[in-house]
Formats: sequence, C-alpha cells, structure tokens
Amino acid sequence: MSTVSDYGNKVNAYFLATYGVDANSNEIDYWTNQLSENTGNVWAGLQQSISVDKGWGYGPVASSVATTQVNEVLGNLFGSSSISSSLSQHYVDALVEGTIHPRGLVNAVLNDLGIMPKVDGSFGKPAGWGYGPDEGLLTSSQLDHYYSEVDDWTNSTSSSPMTSISATSGTDQYEGDSGTTTFEFDVTRSGDTSEAGYVNYFVSGDDSGGADPAESSDFYSYTSGSVYFESGQTSQSITVSVSGDTTVEENEQFTVSIDPQNSSWSTGVSSVSCTILDDDGSGGPVPSPSDSVPGDSSTTQTLSIGIPRTDTIETSGDSDWYRMSVTSGNEYTISLDGFDGGASISGLYMGTPLHDTRLRVYDDSSSQIAYDDDDGPGLYSELTFTADYTGIVYVAAEGYRSHTGDYELYASEEENDSFCMATEGTISEGGTRYDSITSSSDSDAWGFVAPRSGYYDINVWKTDTNFDPTLTVYNSSCSRIAYDDDGGTGRNSHEEVYMSAGNYVISVAGWSSSTGDYGLSVEWA
Repeated sequence: MSTVSDYGNKVNAYFLATYGVDANSNEIDYWTNQLSENTGNVWAGLQQSISVDKGWGYGPVASSVATTQVNEVLGNLFGSSSISSSLSQHYVDALVEGTIHPRGLVNAVLNDLGIMPKVDGSFGKPAGWGYGPDEGLLTSSQLDHYYSEVDDWTNSTSSSPMTSISATSGTDQYEGDSGTTTFEFDVTRSGDTSEAGYVNYFVSGDDSGGADPAESSDFYSYTSGSVYFESGQTSQSITVSVSGDTTVEENEQFTVSIDPQNSSWSTGVSSVSCTILDDDGSGGPVPSPSDSVPGDSSTTQTLSIGIPRTDTIETSGDSDWYRMSVTSGNEYTISLDGFDGGASISGLYMGTPLHDTRLRVYDDSSSQIAYDDDDGPGLYSELTFTADYTGIVYVAAEGYRSHTGDYELYASEEENDSFCMATEGTISEGGTRYDSITSSSDSDAWGFVAPRSGYYDINVWKTDTNFDPTLTVYNSSCSRIAYDDDGGTGRNSHEEVYMSAGNYVISVAGWSSSTGDYGLSVEWA
C-alpha cells in the first residue's frame, strides 16, 4: 500500500506542468490524500480539477490554441531553454487532430517522455506504454530542470490558506418526535492564517443513490450562512437543526457544503453528507397488517413480461417487491402508474390511485441496480435497464414519500444479442475516451484488448456536474466480470479488474436516469 508521501512528486509534476510553479503544502496534502485513496490514478480528480481551472477541455482545437498550450506546458516542465521543434510539433499535431485532448496533454507528455513520477521515487513510463515521440529530443539540462523542480516539493514553504469541513456530531441521527436535533460541523483553516476572512456555506437535499432528499420543512431553519475567521483563528462551528415529528417516513439525506466561489480561501474537503433517520416507523418499509406483497426478497409474488400487476401501497413507506425473470443482455422497461380500480391480488376493488410513484430494481443479492421517480407520465415512474446476468431481479413498487394508493406495474422486454459488442469504438491501455450518455436507456460499449494478463485500473468520471456514471466489464463470452457505481471520487466509478490477455467490452451508462458527458481511461495497475 502506497503512503501519502509517495505521491508528492506526481502532484508536483502536474502542478508544475500546468501552472509553472510547485504545488504548495496544502495542495500537496490534499491531492496526495486523494491519490492515495485512488491508487495513484490522477484521472480520479487531480487532472480534471486543474484542467477545468485552466479551461482545458476536449479536442480537436485550432493550431494557434494548440501551440499556445504546448509551449506553456513544455516551458513549465523544462525551463526557458529552447524546446525541440519536433517535440513541440508532435503535441501540436495531436491536439489539432484530436488524438490527445487539451485536458489530457500533461498526462500524455509525462508518460510519453518517460518522466511520470512513480510511487517508489523513480520516474518512467507505465508498463507497456508505447506512445509518444523520441525521448532523446530533450537535453540533459532540460531533464535536470524538471527533476530538480519536481523533487523540490518537500521543501515547499508556500502555505496558502485552505478550508475544510467535517462533522463533529454523528452524520446519521434520529430526528426525534418534537423539538430539534442538532447536527454539528467544524470548518477548519490551515496554512497561513494571518488574514481575517469568511467562509460561506449552504444546506441542500441529497438524492444520491436514490435516497429521499431532505426538504426545507425538515429543518428548524433551512440553513445557509457564513462563519467569520479572525486573524490567527483556525476553527469555526456550524449547527444545523432538524425538526422532530411523528410522521412515518423514509430516511432523508442532506449535505452541508462550503461555497468556494463566495468564500475568502480555497477549499479542501468541501462538503459532508448526513442522514436524518426516521424513528416513527420500524426503520424501513412499513407494511400494513393486511399487506399482501412483502417488501423484501422473501416475496413469492411475480411480475411477468406483458402482464400488468395491480395492488395497493397501504401506508407511508410501504414497498411491494415482485420477482421477475431476466435474460442476460436483454433490455427491460418497467412502468409504475396510479390505478383507478380493477382486479387486484385481493379481489375487485375501487380505490384511490397512487398519485406519485417511485420504482426500484434490485439484483438477486438485493442490491439496487435501477431507480426512477418521475420519468413516466406526470409523477409516475418508468425505467429501462439491461440485464447483465440470467436469473431473478426484484421490482419494488413504492409511493413517493408519504403517498399511498392503488397502482399498476407493467414490464416489457426487448431481446438484444449484441449488448456486449463494442458499439462506440475501442480504447487501448493507457488511453482515454470521451463521450456522452444521452438517455436513461443509453449505454456506450468500448472494445478493449488486454495485451497481457494482470490487473487494470478502469475509471469513468463525470464531466457534467450532475452525471452519475456506472461501469461494467464483460469478457469475450459476454459474461459480466466487474461492475462499479461510485467507487471513485464523488459519484465517479473505478474498478481494478484482473484480465487475462484477450478481448473485453467496457460499458458505460448512467445510474438510474442520469445522463451527461464522461471520460473513460484504462491503465495498467
């Protein structure tokens, strides 16, 4: 296991190439921790962050733009001495042709020229890296300049202020039946604390993972505000008060975030997520004594393709689970609508339609694999997913928050024999691809040929703020060998996968109905 300090040279190399200066101590501390948690993969945050800051996006770009960026990066790395025109032109051409994106230029240069810092303190190319120009285009003085600058991070005396937030009370607390329950947080400041200033923060509902987001009515006062730091002060506290009630409801999430755009200093850890635990029910779905459909994998009720099922959400928090058979590779569309009366499991009745539905799909180990709230007509639910195994899934019908009433559940199937064929193109070891997921049913399949047996780091990261990507890897027999959602930083996906030499498909999709732009990389672990 690599230690935080092992990544100092790598952080400094990226800052040097991008900004022409060493990373300061706060930047070293923050990003080495991030790299340590993500096994050194710079695409899990570092490269994205500095690229966004510089305005470096996707290619291809005009020759003048490419020339400016190449001269800046090479000059930052190797000093003011004349850079080989062959070396510069190689990267200008790559940016103009789009074989390297502007945001990937630093990564390409460090790897191509064999000067990427490694965790053991040495420099070199990743194993099997076969790209780039002749390394001999650099002079010894240019390399000496680079190595001396990169190795200098341990002597960095820069200490720009940086703020972070952490919870000092439990992040998951019961709300109580009355009064308020307080969630406590510390905002801390490191580095140079000689100047006074302020930090703005705000509270927002958090629906990550399909959770119920907290709303303004859940708080004694829906909080946003600021804390002020006197000269030399290093810590301030924030209190968020949650209102108690006796309503049976699901647990709800919220996030307290520092607003870096309206604060005096840059931000390290910028947010903390918390859960308001409901203590008025049984801690989970609350079935009625007469509930005919269980709310877990013990259910014997089934949902068959093309045959609607109707029943009732009797109480707030009720969840009706149905077993459904699926075939690997086939696509399934499930809808959940309010129902205005008809034949149900318990007989003929006329009732009140379920006004606002919510729909979930779980795999055979009861792990959620799909979710939707309002993608059907009005406030009704509809989702589409592709089965990556043959067997049973569980389809759960629910009412949103406290809604109850009668519903109709329906599933359709579309056979797909080519789901694990590469439809987007190919990606090579050490390569990066960018594309978009444009709908809830969209998935991008990339072909990958593992040149040798061993472990590969596969990363998918969002380039749209609200996109939540998922990652699935299939072998040449179209069998799933790996899946990840949120294993990277934030909602990004990361998986270290053992592959024998051969052909694979890497599939990228959006979790639930999430859509947006993404990047994909494959590296030798």
